[in-house]
Amino acid sequence: MGCEWLMTGIVWLGIRKRIRLRDLIGGRWASVEDFFLDVVFAGSFWGCAMFVLGVAALLMHVDQASRFESMRKQVGFLRPDSTLELAVWYCVSATAGFCEEIIFRGYLQQQFAAFANSTLVGVLLSAIVFGASHGYEGITSMILLAIFGLLFGLLAWWRKSLRAGMMAHAWHDALVGTLLRALK
Repeated sequence: MGCEWLMTGIVWLGIRKRIRLRDLIGGRWASVEDFFLDVVFAGSFWGCAMFVLGVAALLMHVDQASRFESMRKQVGFLRPDSTLELAVWYCVSATAGFCEEIIFRGYLQQQFAAFANSTLVGVLLSAIVFGASHGYEGITSMILLAIFGLLFGLLAWWRKSLRAGMMAHAWHDALVGTLLRALK
C-alpha cells in the first residue's frame, strides 16, 4: 500500500501545477444521483469485464485444471487467512482501486496519449504497463490483467472519469481476496 500511495503522491507532485487531482479523477459528483450512476456504470462494467476475461481465459485454456491450479499456487501467497488479514486485504483493495486508476488510467494513459498523439495508443500502452506491473502473478495473469487494464482504460476514456473504474477495481480486488480465502 505504501508504494502505491508513494507513486500516487509522485503523480500528484508532477501534475499539481497544471491540473488538480480531483480534475484528473473526473471532478466531483454534482448530486447523489451522479454517485449512484457511477455505481451502476461500475457494476455494469465489472459484469461485462468478467465476461470478457472469462472468454479470454477460455481461449488461453486457463480452464484446464492443471493451468488453473498453477495460477492458484502463484497467487496463493497473497491469500488472506485470518479475519485481520482479510480486513487488511480490503484496505489494500481500496488503495489499489484508487491509486492504480490514478497512476495507470489517470496519469500514464494521458501521458502515453499525448506522446503518441493518440488516445487509443495511450489506452493500449497503459494497459500493457498495467499487465506488466503484475508480473509477480505469472505470465497468464499478466496477459489477463493487461486485458482488464485495457477495459478500464476504455471505461475511463468513455466516461471521462476514473470514478466508476475506481469502484469496480476496488470491489473486484476485494472479491478476489474473499474468494481466495474461501478456496483455502
